[in-house]
Amino acid sequence: MAVAGDEPLSPLMGANEADAMGQRSAREVAQRIVKNHRAGLEARRQRDLISEKLLLHIDGSGDFQWADIYEGTRVVIPRMLSPYRKTENVLRLIVDHAVAQHTTMDLRFLADAPSDRRSIEKSILDTILINHIASEQDWNGLFAEALYLAMATGFCPVHGYWRDDVSHRWYDPVGYGSGESAMAPGGEDQYGEVSSGMVDCFVGNPFDTVFDRGATRRSIHWCSYGRLLPASLVRDAFGHVPGIASLEGSKHVPSASIFQRIAKSWNLSGLGVHGSPVMNVRRRDDEELMFTVCLEIAPGYDPQYPDGRLQMVAVPGEVDLRQGRGGGNAVLLVDQPLPARSFSFSNFYSHQRGNDVHGKPWAEDIDQTQVDLNIAKSQRWRAINKMLEAPIVTSGTAMREEMTEINGYGILEIEGGMNSFVPQVMQYPPSIVQALDSEINDLRQSMYTGGGYQAVSRGESPGSRMPYRAIIALQEADRSIHGPVHLRFRRSATNFARRVWSQFKAYADVPWVIKNVSGDYEHLSEAWVDRSRVSDDPPRYRLVDAFGASPEMRAQELIELAQVQTPEGPLITREEVRKNYPNQTIFDEPARPNEVMRRRAKRVAAMIHDGARRFREENNFFEMDPRHPWVEQAGMMLFYELEEIAERRRDDDLMAHLASLSEITQDETADPIARAAATMRQEMYYQWQAQMMGMPLNSEGGGGPEGPAPGAEGGQIEEPASGVNRMGVAAEAMGGAPTPGHGGVSL
Repeated sequence: MAVAGDEPLSPLMGANEADAMGQRSAREVAQRIVKNHRAGLEARRQRDLISEKLLLHIDGSGDFQWADIYEGTRVVIPRMLSPYRKTENVLRLIVDHAVAQHTTMDLRFLADAPSDRRSIEKSILDTILINHIASEQDWNGLFAEALYLAMATGFCPVHGYWRDDVSHRWYDPVGYGSGESAMAPGGEDQYGEVSSGMVDCFVGNPFDTVFDRGATRRSIHWCSYGRLLPASLVRDAFGHVPGIASLEGSKHVPSASIFQRIAKSWNLSGLGVHGSPVMNVRRRDDEELMFTVCLEIAPGYDPQYPDGRLQMVAVPGEVDLRQGRGGGNAVLLVDQPLPARSFSFSNFYSHQRGNDVHGKPWAEDIDQTQVDLNIAKSQRWRAINKMLEAPIVTSGTAMREEMTEINGYGILEIEGGMNSFVPQVMQYPPSIVQALDSEINDLRQSMYTGGGYQAVSRGESPGSRMPYRAIIALQEADRSIHGPVHLRFRRSATNFARRVWSQFKAYADVPWVIKNVSGDYEHLSEAWVDRSRVSDDPPRYRLVDAFGASPEMRAQELIELAQVQTPEGPLITREEVRKNYPNQTIFDEPARPNEVMRRRAKRVAAMIHDGARRFREENNFFEMDPRHPWVEQAGMMLFYELEEIAERRRDDDLMAHLASLSEITQDETADPIARAAATMRQEMYYQWQAQMMGMPLNSEGGGGPEGPAPGAEGGQIEEPASGVNRMGVAAEAMGGAPTPGHGGVSL
C-alpha cells in the first residue's frame, strides 16, 4: 500500500498475521518495537543534531548557515562576530557537483551469466527487466535524492516493496481502495480482476532509521524505520485489526517532510530565519497524520523467524520519537514473513568511514570552511560600512557654527588652533579590506578544491581559452576525489537491483509487458515476462554507465574510440557513436534501414530459441541428443514454421543473418532443436551467398530468399510427410504411441 510519497503500508496483505495474535501479545510486540526504535534514536542524538545542522547549511536559505550546536543544544552563531549575516552558499554548489558525479549519466545495468545458452537467455531478460524498472521508477532521481540526504547524514536507505494494489500502469502509486482492482483486507480482489503488481521504490528517512547495535555496512541483523502517513489511509487499510478504527493521529505535525520538521524545530529553538521555507500555516486543518514504525528482521537471525520478519506498528497521537515524545499506545498492524526473504532497502553512502553502518557526512569536512567564509564576508561588509560612515575630521576653530553632520557625514572635531587645517574624511587602513578579500578567496578556493569542484570548470584557469580542455582537466581532477565514493555507490546500486529482482522473482506470477530501454536488445522489446522467465538464482548485476558529471566527457570518449583502428576495422562504428552520443538533438531522425535489417536478424534468432522452448513445454519433450531422429524432425518442423511467419527476403542483411544463426549453431549449449532449425535456415542463406558469388550450387533449385520454397524440386531439404504432428513425434520419442491431431509449433 502506498500514499502520495510512495511510502508503503503493507506490501502483502494476505500474509499479514497481526490479527491472529491476542491483544496482549500484539501490544507487547508493538511496545517493544517502539521502545527499541526510540532507544536507537536517543543513542545517536548528538550525531543527528550535527546532521540536521549540515542539512540546513546545505540548503542555505535565510540564516540557516548561521545555525550551530552548543553542548547538545541548537543555537545561533552569535552576532558579536559581526552585526551582519552575509551568506555565500558555496556548500550547495559543491554538493550538487558531488551528487552529479554519480547520478548524471543514465543508469544501465548488465546481468552477468554463465556461458550456457539457457543462462544467457535468462540473463538477457534479467538485464531488460531491471533496466525497465530503473527507467520507470527513475532510479537516477531516486539515488540522487538519497545522496543529497546522505551528504548531511552519511547514509540514506532506498526501499523497494512489492505491491499488488495496481489497477492500471504498474508503476503508478495507488492506495488500497482507490483503483478498480484494489485489494481487500485478506488479499482477495474486490472486483475479481488480476493485478500484475509492481515494485514500488522510494527514498527512506535516515533521520528515523535505526540499526541493530552490532550492525556494519555489510552485516545488518535488523532495522526499524518511521513513517508519517495519512491516518485515514491507515485506518482503512488495517480496519480488520482490532482497535485500529478508533486510532487518531495528529493535526499539529507541520509536515510529512523531514526537512520541514527539522527546520521548524530549529526555528522554534531560537534561529530567526528570514525568508525560510519553514511551514507555519497548514493548508488543511482536517489533514490528520499518523506515525508508523516498520521493523525488518534478517532471515536466520531470530530462530523464531527463519525466513525473516516484517512487523509494523501505528503510534497514535502527536509523536516525535526523535524528540522523545509519544509512543506509549502503539498498536501492531503487520506481522508477516519478510517479503522475498530480503531486506527492502539498500544504504547509499556519501563518504568512506571504515565499516560504520551510519557512514560519514561528506559535507562535514568543508562545512566549517563555509562558516568561516560567511564570517569573513560579514566582517568585510562591516569594514566597508565603517568606511562609508567615516566622519569628517576638522579643527574646532575652523567651524563657524556648531554642526553635527554634513550631508550624512559625521563631524569629528580636534582640539588646537590649527586654523589652516583642511577638513577631510577619516581614512581607514585599506589593508583591512585587502586582508579580508584575500581570506575570502582562500576560503572559497579551499572549499572548491576539497569538494572536487576545480577552478577550471568555473573559467578561472588563467591563460586558458579552450573550454573543452578545461572540462577534460576538470573531469580528470574530479575522478581522484569522487572515484572511491563512486565505487561504493555502484555497489549500493547493484545491491538494490538484486533486492528488486528478488521481489519480482518471488511474487510476479502475472506477466509484465516490459519496455526495452537498451538498444542492444531492441529485437526483444514488448516481451511478456513473469518470474518463471528470469534466472533461478539472483543475478550478479554490474553498473555499466559512464562516470562523470559532464556529458562533454562522454562525447569526447566516443569520438576518441571511433578513431581507434583495429585489424577488423574501427573499434566502434558510426551507428554506435550516434546511439550513445549524449546530445541526440544534433542528429536528424531519418529512416535507418541498416539498423532495422540487423535487428530483424537478431529477432529471427530469438524466435528460433523461443520456438524450441515452447515446443518442449507444450509437448513435454525432453530429449537433448542432437543425433536423435525426433530432435531432427522437431527442428525441421520449427524451420518450416519459421519460413511461414518470418520468410526470407531479398533485402535481408546476409552477413547479419549468417552471424546471428552462427551464434546458435556454434553454441554447444544451445537447444538441439534450435540448432537444427538454425542450420537449415543458415543453409538457405549460404546457397544465396553462393549464387551471388557465381559459385556452382549443389542442387538445381533456387536458394535465394525469394527463390523456390524449401523442399521444392531440386532443393536439398525434404518436406515432412503429410499429416505429421508434433504431439505424435514427441510421444513416440518418449516411448509412447503417436497422438493424432495437433497443431504446429507456436512462435
